[in-house]
Amino acid sequence: MLYEIVQTNTFEYDSVHGQWKNRKLKVQDSKVLLFGEKSVAVFANRRMSKSSGSCVNPNEIPLGKTEAAVIVESAGVFTDMDKAAAHLKGGAKEIVISAPGEDAPMFVVGVDGKEYASDLDIVSNSSCTANCLAPLANKVINDRFGIIEGLMTTFHFINATQKTVDGATSINIIPRSTGAAKAIGKVLPALNGKLTGMAFGLPTVDVSVVDLTVRLEKAAIYDEMGAAIKEESEGNMEGFLGYAYDDVVSTDYVGDKSSRVIDLICHMASDLG
Repeated sequence: MLYEIVQTNTFEYDSVHGQWKNRKLKVQDSKVLLFGEKSVAVFANRRMSKSSGSCVNPNEIPLGKTEAAVIVESAGVFTDMDKAAAHLKGGAKEIVISAPGEDAPMFVVGVDGKEYASDLDIVSNSSCTANCLAPLANKVINDRFGIIEGLMTTFHFINATQKTVDGATSINIIPRSTGAAKAIGKVLPALNGKLTGMAFGLPTVDVSVVDLTVRLEKAAIYDEMGAAIKEESEGNMEGFLGYAYDDVVSTDYVGDKSSRVIDLICHMASDLG
């Protein structure tokens, strides 16, 4: 029971999102947590041994018995079709990979979500950076002004699995590669090959920043760009595209429900023509 007690405590007291206050959470037994009166099945992670009765591989988790239909694959390990399909063997009906799947159909809300078909049992929701950038690059910038080329720089919070030589991830800025530009090219063929990018891992625990620099086909002043962002935010992208005029910092957005929030006071524009 020790593992379940630790897991419950970790859920209730989160250093980033704060204390869980919605419904009382307690351990019923070694396989069930209670959220109020609602029971939720729990399976130990892959580090646990088989001798303890825990599940090591996805196909060993009896998802069919739990009536879990849609599985969000966020382990960062089972990101291709074959590996993710192990969840289907356990009884799941659909798998959503929360990373750019190597060969899975990829969808980003606000870009190509309407192309999703109900007969697909494994899909990728791409990366957090692609979800942040793709709708802005597509609906707001490319559709209205045209993108000739662009450079994106991501400042990403530290990953639990980020490796360094000496393990000092919490005191360093770490240059990293990013597959976001490639992922955007997959969901937005019109921008394929037009965007490139770089990433830096920062010693923060949540919320990332994406800086996008583009060269436009159609001349535009930033007020026009800002007006387009506000129009989409209050129209077709209401609920997942936000904007802000406030002088805020990254932690002010912890728990924000929007996929991206555009800072409308932090920008630069130049006329190179």
